[in-house]
Amino acid sequence: MARKFAIFVEGQTERVFLSELITNFSGNLGVEIVEKRLNGGRRFEKIFIEIDARKIGSGQNIYILIIDCGSNDRVLSEIRDQYESLIDAGYDKIIGLRDVYPLNYNSVKRIKEGMLQFLPKGALEVQIYLSVMEIETWFLAEQSHFLKFNRKLTPKEIESILGFKIIPSSIEKHYHPSESLDKIYNSIGIKYDKSLGLVNRIVQFLDMDYLDTHISLEVKHLGYFISGIKDILSEDHA
Repeated sequence: MARKFAIFVEGQTERVFLSELITNFSGNLGVEIVEKRLNGGRRFEKIFIEIDARKIGSGQNIYILIIDCGSNDRVLSEIRDQYESLIDAGYDKIIGLRDVYPLNYNSVKRIKEGMLQFLPKGALEVQIYLSVMEIETWFLAEQSHFLKFNRKLTPKEIESILGFKIIPSSIEKHYHPSESLDKIYNSIGIKYDKSLGLVNRIVQFLDMDYLDTHISLEVKHLGYFISGIKDILSEDHA
């Protein structure tokens, strides 16, 4: 029987990135990924719309449901709302990923403490990860992908555009990385509007192996998240 995991993320960018990350790490395990987007739930009826579904490798050892919650502040609340139904459906673990922005870096500890109090307690394990300050922090840190957009976007040129040098070990303290991405892409005539086409292009350009083996050693919350994803894909659990 396949092991089942539900991963709640705040938006489209996180969903696309996570799907590609899982695909990269899956190998021949036999993984099925189903992606859904939450619509409604406040003034209107809550529905989950399936966006994509695919199988990787042979067989089916692991089933992963990725839920795009549509906003940062709904990740935890949706985990709470869906907790009992996921237990009934036989899930093995729930993972959540949310940004810190628009709060500041000094809020990270408070957010973590607050999440621990808010998480549902029961038979099904829940683990929440933070992208500090935004998932775009991780895109900034993987500088080689900029050259795939345009050979002019060297580290030196990016430093000139931003007014500072990107140093992965300190990039989490940069307040608004998506704004910096927009400045970089605007320099070659591309607006960072988080459209699906652009997000897909960025994610395809990212070197996932380098993010894993190098960047995650310096960007600690990326390291935590990658470790969590690799753990559920471990052969020991499949």
